[in-house]
Amino acid sequence: MADYYMEDFAHKFTQDEIEELKAAAQQGDAKAQARYGDCCTQGNGVKQDFSEALEWYRKAAEQGDAYSQCVLGCSYHYGTGVKSDYATAADWYRKAAEQDYFAADFFLGILYASGLGVEKDYGEAAKCFKAGADGGDDIAMFVLGEMYRTGTGVEQDYEKAVMQYRHAFMHGNDAAEFCLTMLYNCGGGIRERKFWGIETSLEIALGGFERAAEWFKLRLKDEDPDVLYGMALCCLKGFGVKDNAGKAAKLYRQAADKGDAVAQTQLAVMTMMGQGVKANEKEAARLFKLAAEKGSNDAQCALAILYETGTGIKRSQTEADKWYKLAAENYTKAAKEGDAEAMCSLAHLYEDGKGVEMNISVAKKLYKKSAELGNEEARDNVMKYEESIDI
Repeated sequence: MADYYMEDFAHKFTQDEIEELKAAAQQGDAKAQARYGDCCTQGNGVKQDFSEALEWYRKAAEQGDAYSQCVLGCSYHYGTGVKSDYATAADWYRKAAEQDYFAADFFLGILYASGLGVEKDYGEAAKCFKAGADGGDDIAMFVLGEMYRTGTGVEQDYEKAVMQYRHAFMHGNDAAEFCLTMLYNCGGGIRERKFWGIETSLEIALGGFERAAEWFKLRLKDEDPDVLYGMALCCLKGFGVKDNAGKAAKLYRQAADKGDAVAQTQLAVMTMMGQGVKANEKEAARLFKLAAEKGSNDAQCALAILYETGTGIKRSQTEADKWYKLAAENYTKAAKEGDAEAMCSLAHLYEDGKGVEMNISVAKKLYKKSAELGNEEARDNVMKYEESIDI
């Protein structure tokens, strides 16, 4: 039997090929049984029949075929061709996972996180998702990132959370891109965002931007600042909805009026730029000050610049120095927690001697660490210094 029958899942079987495949399956070839099960599932060369597919997967699974064991687990998990039975699903997932079939780890993690067929255990779920993430599953990477961010089932570790988001993003995961965009737009404020629980994060990871936007939209009536901010970001970036800066600004305004410092900061940026709202330097300065007084490091740094340049506010070097110093202190705290964006911002301050004593050596170290964590701006600055040395 031609190997490509087995390896090419897009291959369309002819009548002769499907008969050859079935004959091999009937003779006990586990791979042929699994592939014939796929054909029955897809209606490829035969009539689509989930129940028959299940029987072939079972034959292969009982011979130890990890792929079939995982598929059989999914069948019992989601009730495809058989009545749902979460405990049986867990058993088959474990068998496949024991053979390092990483997709099975991910699905087993779902059961532990949801308490389906097993006792709910976020610690075990985290172990499963880590195994799945190590095997290259982008959804497992994202969910593991959420667990590190929120300290669910693992010790809270912001640096590890960001690394998992970045890995997932590089594998094309929309939900990870959403979270990373949150980081870029609010200076790490995503750490304090409640958003969804781990169970919902699975839905978001699978549904991408559209599911995230839908989740936020359904909860707008509650006027929760976290929800308002999340929906505003979707509108601003076109995540799951048509991009609309004006609508984003209105949502940021609602969150800002409720005292959300990150929303105040983002609205200040948009107001300064005239993005979605009429440009107004004085209003932008007012918003930056509100956010700065609540401890937003990005707002503190922006406010310092405004005081230093007299943009939208009366020029005062004394006030500028005060806010630079506060920003540096807060960036330092965030940097110690593994915040790559804070490291990069703090490096800028060390370069310019703003809020801290000028120290190019420290700036270089911060840029390097930030770049290692995936910050593109820091990477550019590392290259800049390397090029200056070469010259």
